[in-house]
Amino acid sequence: TTTRSGPGGGLPEVLEALLYEEFNFEPISFGNGEYTIREQAMMMDGAGVVMGTHGASLTNLAYLCPPTKVIEVVNILTPRVLYANVSATLGLPYHFVYAHTIDEEGHLQVDVDVMRGILRSILG
Repeated sequence: TTTRSGPGGGLPEVLEALLYEEFNFEPISFGNGEYTIREQAMMMDGAGVVMGTHGASLTNLAYLCPPTKVIEVVNILTPRVLYANVSATLGLPYHFVYAHTIDEEGHLQVDVDVMRGILRSILG
């Protein structure tokens, strides 16, 4: 199963190791407007799991079909249900993990053990 996380970069090294090495996630980035809608949709093709932080890149969920699973990293201070609703409308299994802190650069920080537990429960 191909797993994707987007956008690429900005993850703590320990979380990158968890996602990329232990769970075989493939990082992708939708860039800053240089990819066409078709190219972005093709980047999502074949993904078994898509993970991302709440934001514009998750609008690409519109190109997915079941049984692709969605994992959203959500800032606990500003929880939103937008992508949970989009996932439900599309029939995509949706999961979330709260980021309890934000680092100096504005990146959400996720407890690696919590993330590992969620990934194990989703991926088996």
